Amino acid sequence: MSVLYLWLPVGAAGMAVLAFGAKVFIDGAADGARRLDISPMLVGLFLAGFATSLPEAVVAAVAAWRGSVELALGNAVGSNIANIGLVLGAGVLFMGLKPGRAPAKVELGAMAGVTLLACALILNGYLSRADALALLAALPAVSWLLIRKAGANPMIPRSGTAQRSMARNAIYVAAGLAFLLGGAEALVRAAQEVARIAGVSELVIGATVVAIGTSLPELAITVAGAVKRESEIALGNVIGSNIFNLLVVIGVAGVIAPSGFSSQLPAIHVPMLLGFTLWFLLLAAICRRRGGLGRAWSASLLLPFAGYVTLIALAA
Repeated sequence: MSVLYLWLPVGAAGMAVLAFGAKVFIDGAADGARRLDISPMLVGLFLAGFATSLPEAVVAAVAAWRGSVELALGNAVGSNIANIGLVLGAGVLFMGLKPGRAPAKVELGAMAGVTLLACALILNGYLSRADALALLAALPAVSWLLIRKAGANPMIPRSGTAQRSMARNAIYVAAGLAFLLGGAEALVRAAQEVARIAGVSELVIGATVVAIGTSLPELAITVAGAVKRESEIALGNVIGSNIFNLLVVIGVAGVIAPSGFSSQLPAIHVPMLLGFTLWFLLLAAICRRRGGLGRAWSASLLLPFAGYVTLIALAA
């Protein structure tokens, strides 16, 4: 057990480095993006959503390289559930959501379609390289659709908000990626050792500890977006992150190490992901009709997420 307590701080340090790396990366990328006057939803989808999913992508690559595909898949699916239940739930709890423009059909349809595709490919209990390549190949088409739609709503120029030169922003981005790589290595190694010592499956570790840990950047952006009344960025963050997780995180893991995995993934985690995604779509429809969501709606996200974590802990 003493060895276990040695690895727990390593995992915690890995999470901290991941979160710091994502923050540095976002700081550099966001400052540069402000110079281009990009629409809030587009910032949420790509700059926030895709970029904050880099920890999941790096963790998946490292885990697959180490032969821990279950950890990578559990991380991807668990992160998507955490993005909806925990991240969006926390954002609604803090300030509610009152976006100037609620997610449109193309953005919601893209997330729903990607979720159905990914779930269909892993229902047979095996992730092949062909499955992974199909997911990766869908990313350019989905990105083009989202850019084409969100680009029609440009951001109002904000003079004086860009603080650094583009060269310095590039350094921030490179440094952020370096921290992401180092943090992912520490987190995956610690998660593997903790799972081995405690006798817990890597799927459970990936779907809980690693998934929540790598969702911290999304949580920070969503809560900050809600507090600063940037609800479009918060919503776009969840949509973009979920799309990226399923297409790139699972795709990368499958290309590196195609393999089978525990039956718990299609039996428990996939149905939960579909359920959370459906509820997100319904909440988006309510948001469009009412013009926003009050804080009370947070219970409909946070409580089911707590139930999900409890369920997989009991099933471990």
